Amino acid sequence: MISKLFSDCPVLEGLTIDGGIRAKEVLNFMISAPKLKTLQISLSVDNPHYVYNLSIDAPMLENLDIELDIVANCVLESAKSLVKANIALDGCIGEQRPAFSNCATALLAQVRNLTYLSLSASCFEAGDLPSFNNLKQLKLVLYDCYYSELLAEVLKRSANLKDLFLDAYSHVLQGSCYIALGAMASAFAHER
Repeated sequence: MISKLFSDCPVLEGLTIDGGIRAKEVLNFMISAPKLKTLQISLSVDNPHYVYNLSIDAPMLENLDIELDIVANCVLESAKSLVKANIALDGCIGEQRPAFSNCATALLAQVRNLTYLSLSASCFEAGDLPSFNNLKQLKLVLYDCYYSELLAEVLKRSANLKDLFLDAYSHVLQGSCYIALGAMASAFAHER
């Protein structure tokens, strides 16, 4: 039933899905809306031992906001129009860590042409990041990650990044900082 609930919505431009899932099996969501421009999804589950599948076919999608505390395979049929994404992936626990990281990596690879990205992740491997060639603004909210490794990889793979906002939380480091990369780069160039 849920898999067909959000399919074939020809004039829908905005959609918000917010809720909890009580499923005893793998659940598939399929969203198909040719005019959809803004999509917000916030899902949590009470059984984190399943991998869920989320398929989005929205060729006009410009803004994507996904908050998941589950391992989910997200497939964007067309992300060419996507400009801005807020992605919060906070369900990384124990034995699910590798599957969670793989799903997060696959999702980021699909949205790598963005100009704005806000990424919150409880676990992520630095080497798994795609290149973000069009990214101008990035907000990173990190929980118990290898901050220096991940930050170095993000900077290396985001050649056009101008603004970076970093929030870091762990038992060792906690805090926020905003970095204007354009100002830093020009100041560094003048020192040479």
